[in-house]
Amino acid sequence: MKSMLRWPLGGAALGLLAVCASGCYIQAETATRFEGAKSTQTAAYTAGKSILVDSELGEIKLVPGGSSTELSATFQPFSMRADSEEEVAKADMKNDLVLTVDDTGDPIVVRVSRKNGANGSLGADVNVALPAGFNGGIDVEPAVGSAKVDLTGGAPTHTTVNVPVGSGEVWGAGGVLAIDISNVTDGISVQSWSTESGHVTVGNGDVAFFVAAGVSGNIGAVAGSDPDTTITAPADWTETPAAHNSKTYSFGPDAATMGTVDVTAEFAFGDIAFTQD
Repeated sequence: MKSMLRWPLGGAALGLLAVCASGCYIQAETATRFEGAKSTQTAAYTAGKSILVDSELGEIKLVPGGSSTELSATFQPFSMRADSEEEVAKADMKNDLVLTVDDTGDPIVVRVSRKNGANGSLGADVNVALPAGFNGGIDVEPAVGSAKVDLTGGAPTHTTVNVPVGSGEVWGAGGVLAIDISNVTDGISVQSWSTESGHVTVGNGDVAFFVAAGVSGNIGAVAGSDPDTTITAPADWTETPAAHNSKTYSFGPDAATMGTVDVTAEFAFGDIAFTQD
């Protein structure tokens, strides 16, 4: 393995707690993120194939790529250990981390996983360059970690992003939407609407939701439960209030033939702002 990068982790610590009759003391070492060498794997892409990216631990990024026939994934391995355990961290990454790009079926699978019994703080960040003009489904599923998903270089037939622990943002979503972000989001944008219904749920903070110009659709919006939460939308959308924090909207000439996306801010003080341009 090439030279190791060390990133001390703020207030995190690993160590030993000893308790005795007269009191106690803590002997602790700062937890450090040790990084291994980056690696890149590629997959052949054919029109219509879907793409699945999942990870046990680490950030997932999807960005527009330059090739219409190839997907590439760059992995940054890491292991978090006590500062004195650099050699153990190296062994973690060498022996227990599994980084996969598999294009033998549909979907293409990009995966960060660990062998059974591995260090629970072993993982990898992954940056996926999507095929230019891709036109299949997108599934992004980090078990622990954030997700930054930019689909503006293609035409997704469905967009599933599930972030149970971490923040997330999705740009250029399309097709049937199933987006669940447990923490805050910097924004969600939609480039195309489906005739089937879907949902977007954000667990913490406000929701900024952008719809591309010319798109028709329907939305059921539920903001946080606090009496002062707000839901705002373009003036030309048809609005039907249901409660102080609940409204439905229709927009565009073809709304009657389109599905409804339920957009929910679960945080009690979470506002929702819709924009179309």
